[in-house]
Amino acid sequence: MNLEKSIIATLSFFDVLELPLKAPQVRQFLIDTEASLESTQKMLDDLTREKKIECWYDYYSLVGRGRTLQNYLVERERVTKRYIGKVKRWRWLLALTPYLRGAFLVNSVAFGNLEKESDIDFLIITEKNRLWFTRVWLTLLTQIFGLRRHGQKVAGRFCLSFFASSAALNFEDLALKTASFPDLPQDPYLLYWIRTVKPVIGKQTYLDFQAANAWVKTYLPNLTSFRPETVGSEPTFLILLGRILETFLEVTFLGRLFEKIFQLTLKRRTLRKRDQLRDKTGTVITDTILKFHNQDWRRLIFDHWLERLNQETGVRRQETDK
Repeated sequence: MNLEKSIIATLSFFDVLELPLKAPQVRQFLIDTEASLESTQKMLDDLTREKKIECWYDYYSLVGRGRTLQNYLVERERVTKRYIGKVKRWRWLLALTPYLRGAFLVNSVAFGNLEKESDIDFLIITEKNRLWFTRVWLTLLTQIFGLRRHGQKVAGRFCLSFFASSAALNFEDLALKTASFPDLPQDPYLLYWIRTVKPVIGKQTYLDFQAANAWVKTYLPNLTSFRPETVGSEPTFLILLGRILETFLEVTFLGRLFEKIFQLTLKRRTLRKRDQLRDKTGTVITDTILKFHNQDWRRLIFDHWLERLNQETGVRRQETDK
């Protein structure tokens, strides 16, 4: 894909998310094209002069979308800042959780694209063979403190719907496989999702996660460096207390016992719920991954992206979804 097409494809994808991009972000997120910031900026200037894209206050977007996206951006940045402040205030709860190896902000909060009605999505990485215990522990504590999303209580609540074992950090098998397109990844949302996760707890786990997903570089070649800075300094003392509790659970074999009990009692129930869903692609229940999304928005995002590409460049579907 040449640089012009890559820029259009990148801006089209983020238009679906209603996010304009600055030049360094465009360069960083370029699809299937390696380019310097200088060459990216030059092409952005050329495309702007040719009115193929537009620029508002150093942010680039598709033509006719700049003012609208700017209005969204200001409010969403404000909401995102407020919700991340809430995460900082409650990160002690995550730090004290035994077997937790990483807690990452994902989806809209990681993109900086939250609305006031949004929840706060987490990816939780656990010690291997302690997936169910960690999930139950966090679910109970966040429920007790009024943090957990449930029912109609969504805005500003913690959404704990994605847990993964530290033994299964490579998410390539989770990518959608829908149809074939020239020069386009089939699951761009997952690629950006992996790259934009923000660590709250677990710098080293974050680095391990990015290393395990080095395959993303094939599609996003400019994403070569990762920034492990957490959301604020890590509460080292609280993490130590969580590890002491974890040691107690291991020495007394209670950790293993509770893991078996929770797995036996809850796995069957979650499988039944999954089987009742119309769209099952958003739900994954294995020994190493627990992902509970009643609807997988990635396919819809992909289709909207394709519509924009069709309007901007004439890219069309080559195969029907299977």
